[in-house]
Amino acid sequence: MNKLANILYFLWVFLMLQADLKVTVNPYIDWFFTFVLFVPVIMFNIKKLKISFKKYYIILLPSNLLIISMLLSSFNSSIQIKNIFQSIKLILLFFIIFPILNLDDNYERISFDAFILSSIVNFGLIIVGKLFIKSVAWEAAYLRYGTIFNMPGSLYKPGIFILPYILYILLNKFSVNYLILLITACGLIFFDGSRSGFIGLIIAILYIIMIYLSENVKFHSINIKKLNYYIILNTIFIILLIVIINENLIPGLDRIDMFLNKIYNYGLISGTIHSDPVRYQMIQKAINHITSSPIIGDGFGVTNVNGIVIHNTYLQSWADMGILGFISLILLYFSWLLILPKVINKIRYIKDFRYRGLIYNSIFSLFLYDLLGLFHPMSVEPSEWITFFVPYTIFINYYWKEIYDKSSKSINIYDSSSI
Repeated sequence: MNKLANILYFLWVFLMLQADLKVTVNPYIDWFFTFVLFVPVIMFNIKKLKISFKKYYIILLPSNLLIISMLLSSFNSSIQIKNIFQSIKLILLFFIIFPILNLDDNYERISFDAFILSSIVNFGLIIVGKLFIKSVAWEAAYLRYGTIFNMPGSLYKPGIFILPYILYILLNKFSVNYLILLITACGLIFFDGSRSGFIGLIIAILYIIMIYLSENVKFHSINIKKLNYYIILNTIFIILLIVIINENLIPGLDRIDMFLNKIYNYGLISGTIHSDPVRYQMIQKAINHITSSPIIGDGFGVTNVNGIVIHNTYLQSWADMGILGFISLILLYFSWLLILPKVINKIRYIKDFRYRGLIYNSIFSLFLYDLLGLFHPMSVEPSEWITFFVPYTIFINYYWKEIYDKSSKSINIYDSSSI
């Protein structure tokens, strides 16, 4: 039964990472998969469902406040019934789905394997779509590619949320398999053409270099030759992707080039506005909503421009759900930082470098998720929250073990050879 539950859970995480099945198949397909695949997982774990809320107490208060703020804003909304329905979705996310992810350490490895498979599958679809079957991958937006699973804006996510782990493994032990994974992860970022993806790529490389230095400076064991080799390898790899693969294969590069030209010609602020005037209109619309109804908000989802929800989670939360919604979202997104110093101080005691890489990756993923809130709207769909729930679960479970396991300094918490 446990094996079947693991398979169902793996399939659920994998399908949740295909965020745009909501566009290509059905808008409620992620909830359909949740019912079909996730409910049996709950049933298989029913005996273990003595949830210790103290295990993730730092997420409990803000999630409650967020739900309350959404309900309150619904009374000031023209789409009241829809807002109440969205609140129910949040309740399911935080009080059913998220606790199940925390029940079993094995689910951490399963989740991350699903992230890796998602990256491989989406990259494979891009190649097949370009060379053979165009119906599985196509130019979904100007200079940007998508697949039947993930459109531009989502395509890079399966790659960027595993990238630091891949880079960390390669820094510690070269592997052809992980080099292939590096190609798939970076390939998705380039095909997507998202500025968020390119920013994440640069941050990920700098982050892992910083991790390497922090791990070795303290012990005076920096291998300069190895570090230089790592930097040169990554630089060459990225240059090869840019130079050898032409713009017809990865057109997102032209979009980045146009953005940089706007910045160069008009300056940072004006150039950003010229490169994406719709986003500027979204910000203006959100500010108008905040000014008119700062306390309660006008209802979740009402802040949009030409039917497109504002692409800034923080402004959207305030405009839609009032000041309580904004504060609760800030607490929810950033509360993990309260325990980050304790986690960082104990990571070096993990013997398996693959597991260390997994924890480092979860920290990066949480930071990136918070950063992406500046450029993407808030959602109440499990397919959008999965990239927060999985790294948060890995992070908080490690914290839990390290805080409450007195022998944590001398044990290898588990064999992560399957990762």
